[in-house]
This record gives sequence, structure tokens and C-alpha cells, in this order.
Amino acid sequence: VLESWLNDQAESNQRGMVFGFYMAATYLGMSLGQIVLMLQSNLGITTLLVIALCFALCLVPIALTTRTNARHMSPAPMELRYFVGAIPKVLATTLVIGMVVGSFYGLAPVYASLQSLTTQQTGLFMALAIFAGLIAQFPLSWLSDRYNRPLLMRLNAILLIVAALPLALLPHIDFPLLLAVGFVVSMLQFTLYPLAVALANDLIEPERRVSLAACLLMAF
Repeated sequence: VLESWLNDQAESNQRGMVFGFYMAATYLGMSLGQIVLMLQSNLGITTLLVIALCFALCLVPIALTTRTNARHMSPAPMELRYFVGAIPKVLATTLVIGMVVGSFYGLAPVYASLQSLTTQQTGLFMALAIFAGLIAQFPLSWLSDRYNRPLLMRLNAILLIVAALPLALLPHIDFPLLLAVGFVVSMLQFTLYPLAVALANDLIEPERRVSLAACLLMAF
């Protein structure tokens, strides 16, 4: 809902920056959540209540905002067949990006355990990696509003492959080097999805953006 709302309000030459701020806020919250592992290793009921409170507070800015001209919109059908025909490359790219990011979230803690990291070190590794995604949103969003987005995605993917080679080839990595490599890899992997979303919205009619957001999230 938020993504389709933002894309409906943003112009094409500002979409990268707008979506960059949205993703930066997302990664800021996620990195702060990882820091909980560093500060509190025993997760009890108090921590769960704080998490529930944070979810509830997410609704407050939306409820209080007055700076939108959002129109009443009828329920949008899932036009998957249309989007497969209209933007097949973007959907395929989004699917691969989802596989990469999903693998990171699922396997990075396992990899950290195999590297014999403590719970605090694992929390720091994950927090720093997600924070890298936050930092990278601003330069990439600025570039995406001024340069060819497909070209930026290709360059980003190539650099990601090169940056991830130490993780694939070295059986053991010192903790400082692991933090550095994880930081660079995360800067690259977490900027691919907003680039794909901005490109997809450039190619699709405004009235189909709600359905587009649903299809992109499904692929992701």
C-alpha cells in the first residue's frame, strides 16, 4: 500500500529519491532491530511488547499526515499476465533480487555462526550490513533520477558479484574484514530492489500502479 501510494504521488524525475528515503527508513528500523541482539541477548516478554508497540506506532504518521491528495481507488485486480508481457525483464530481475536478499536474511546468521561469531558479533554484523543498505539509498536514488536506470542496475549487479567473491572463496574471514565485505555487499544488494521498482513504474500506466506494487512484492 505504501509503495503504490508513494509511486502515485512521485514524478518520474523524483521517484528514485522518494523511494530511496522510503527504503532508508525501512533499513534504519531493521538495523535498529538487529542492535537489540547486542544489547539484550535474552529476549523476554518485555522485548516482545516493545516490538508490538513499534508496530502500532507505525500507523501514527500515516494517520496524522495531511500532505496527500490520495484519490479514492477501486480494488485493483492482480494483473500478473499483463505485467509479464509488459515488463518481463523487470519482474525476472525482481525475482532474482528477492532470492538474493532472502538468502542473505536467512543464511547470514548461519554463516556468522559457522564463522564462530558470538551473538553480539552476529548482531553487529547484521546491523552494519542493513545500515549499509540505508546509506546506499541516497546516492543511488540521486543517480537513478539522472542516469539510465537499467544501466545502473547492470553495473550494480556486476559490482555485487565481485564484492561477494571473498565470502564465497575464503573459508574463514577475520571479523573486521567480514564487516567490511558485508558492508559493501549490502550497499549493492539493497539498492537493486528500489531501482527495479522505479524502473517498473516508469514503464506502467499510473492507474495500474497498485496492481504493479502487488506483483513486484509477490515476485520479490
